[in-house]
Amino acid sequence: MRITDAVPPQVTGITGLPAEGATTQALVSSFSVQVSEGSERGDGEQRQPAGVELRRALLPLDRQLCDLVRGRDAGAGVGRHLVTINDADEQAWLQRAFGRYGAVWTGLTDQATEGTWVWASGEPVTYSNWASGSRMPIGDYDFAYLSDGYWYSYATSSSCYRAVLEFAGTDTDGDGIPDALDGNPNDTLNTWDLRSAGSDGVFETADDRHYTLKVNPAYVNGTTIGFQVDNGPLLAGQYRFTATAALRDRAGNALDGNGDGVGVTPTSACSR
Repeated sequence: MRITDAVPPQVTGITGLPAEGATTQALVSSFSVQVSEGSERGDGEQRQPAGVELRRALLPLDRQLCDLVRGRDAGAGVGRHLVTINDADEQAWLQRAFGRYGAVWTGLTDQATEGTWVWASGEPVTYSNWASGSRMPIGDYDFAYLSDGYWYSYATSSSCYRAVLEFAGTDTDGDGIPDALDGNPNDTLNTWDLRSAGSDGVFETADDRHYTLKVNPAYVNGTTIGFQVDNGPLLAGQYRFTATAALRDRAGNALDGNGDGVGVTPTSACSR
């Protein structure tokens, strides 16, 4: 006897977001999605890194690093390096994305030549944001970390901070997440997509802002998947949440977004 499941999953409800076309005065920083049957993967298919920017992806290491050299070794040879900060906009984005982790190591160092600061990526130093008196003229204060929007030099032997890595490489679906990090390298929206329409009020244009979603609590089984808006809360504006056909049930059936009984269709809701 062979038992099969040919029924595709559906999104049956969304809690914590306004209904399509509706508005809310509440600050939205988390919500949950109800589906008709359990997801194929234990993490609810969410593969988006902890911090995502178009054209590059950055994320903190998942463990504390007391030796920055180990951080460099961890990033070597696989299209990644400790983060480079090229301008004030990138600095502000990093602070928004990773400020909750406290101090984080960057790729700036004067280890090779005391007083000559260079990026681990080899890019030129075109921008700096040192805190007053923070570049210590001490032999082992050779590495720069970011904290509260400013840069500080310190010795890695004295501090145990996280490091921010910058990733590069092939990006098949053009979603700004290199294939090495992308659990859905052929799905631009990576199963779940939350974005604002930007100042033009139109989705799928250059000023769309993408929000990073973290599955929280961790998904094991069941029909409810919770999300935390990692770079939230959502401010006033027009938003769209989409669950794509990359969402599959445990039998491998793709999402039926329009309720016609046939899989491989996304579902989305727009609200303010």
